[in-house]
Amino acid sequence: MSDENKKQDEKEYGGLLDNYSGEYLEEHKEDVQEIPASRKEKVEKFSLNFDADSEIPDETEQVSHDKGIYFAAYSPKEKPKEEEAPKKEPVKKKKESGKLKDALRSYYRILKKNTVAYTATYLSLILVASILLSVYTLSCLNDIFAIRNSNEMVTVTIPENATTGDVINVLHDNGLIKHTVFCRAYAFFMGYKDEYLNGMHQLNAKMGLEGMLMGTKEEKSGAETVDVTFPEGWTISQIAQRLEEYEVCSADLFLQTMEEAKFNYTFLETPLESTDRYRNLEGYFFPAQYNFYVNEAPSSVIRKFFDAFNENVMTEENIARAEELGLTMDQVVTIASIIQREAANTKQMYQVSSVIHNRLNSNSFPRLECEAVDVYYQNEILPNTSTSRADELFSGYSAYATEGLPNGPICNPGADAIDAALNPDDTNYYFFCHDSDGNIYLAATQTEQNANWNKILSGNTDD
Repeated sequence: MSDENKKQDEKEYGGLLDNYSGEYLEEHKEDVQEIPASRKEKVEKFSLNFDADSEIPDETEQVSHDKGIYFAAYSPKEKPKEEEAPKKEPVKKKKESGKLKDALRSYYRILKKNTVAYTATYLSLILVASILLSVYTLSCLNDIFAIRNSNEMVTVTIPENATTGDVINVLHDNGLIKHTVFCRAYAFFMGYKDEYLNGMHQLNAKMGLEGMLMGTKEEKSGAETVDVTFPEGWTISQIAQRLEEYEVCSADLFLQTMEEAKFNYTFLETPLESTDRYRNLEGYFFPAQYNFYVNEAPSSVIRKFFDAFNENVMTEENIARAEELGLTMDQVVTIASIIQREAANTKQMYQVSSVIHNRLNSNSFPRLECEAVDVYYQNEILPNTSTSRADELFSGYSAYATEGLPNGPICNPGADAIDAALNPDDTNYYFFCHDSDGNIYLAATQTEQNANWNKILSGNTDD
């Protein structure tokens, strides 16, 4: 802006100020109160200076002069915006781990300044780590080599088709080993095959991993063996006791495995004639001489019995003959078990078999009335079961109270009794009895039977 323009503007604004101030005072002179002396002095001394050199901003908008004096050199300011209060960010609490890291870093910085302390701490950490690693390694090796394990026997159950990893898990669950990962790695390195016997096994940690794995397998190369003979007509209870006497396996464990374990044999796939029997597998333990390992797994022992039964009884010829008679193999075994206990010799087996078959096929004699069935109930069931369970089984094992065959075999018959059950003599006898020498007396009627008993009791028997 030029100097002439500035002077002209100052003149115009000065006149405007004088006019406005005079008119205002004239109109409001009545309202004006006397100004105190102190105020007059301040007013007289008041001066307003205009800097003509100041640059007056271009007018960008119309400004109202109705309510005040407008100064060209005055630049109106925008109303300051209210400043928003800064948002407080949530204070992040340091985690305990963070504090620990900070403390460790601080301690580390201090240590680095002190070479001796730093070296001592470093060596101490290495020593502690070495000790911990050594303890862990010894613990792992203890699982393998049983350096400090207990001799206490523990009963474990191996599931069917178990792998090495499954067996190791079972051992761990029963407290026999501690480190499953290490044991799995060791077993993999040693190349153990997944050939384990399902069922119950008695093991102890002193055997070590290798011994326990081998203890659940069928093959035990180099182990002590023993030959055990089981006579025809023995019950499962008698078989179990003999196995324990010869240190083959525990009798209780043998019986428990027999009831709980699963065995893959065709003859066991056919449903039993009655599931309400004292021992489900009575009759299927083929009597013979067996070679067992000392401390052999019960499931392995049972398999040897079943293998012999499968080979000697479940032949194609026997199965075909049973179908011809309209019998299941379970019924054949039950009949054979009664024959085994009633007959005094092989010849009598076929005679007793004829009496049993005749009664089974007759409406006049619906009950077998064979004393051996009731003897089994008295000697086997009553002493070994609760009173309530014995009462439940009574009707199924009473040849005088129940019609037809008992609920299951009453012993484990041999090959001759099985053959006699399949091939009875062709007779019309419905009764038989024995004298004290084992001689048999056969009868077709009750009258003949009574006469035979009179001969036996009186001692007047014919040879």
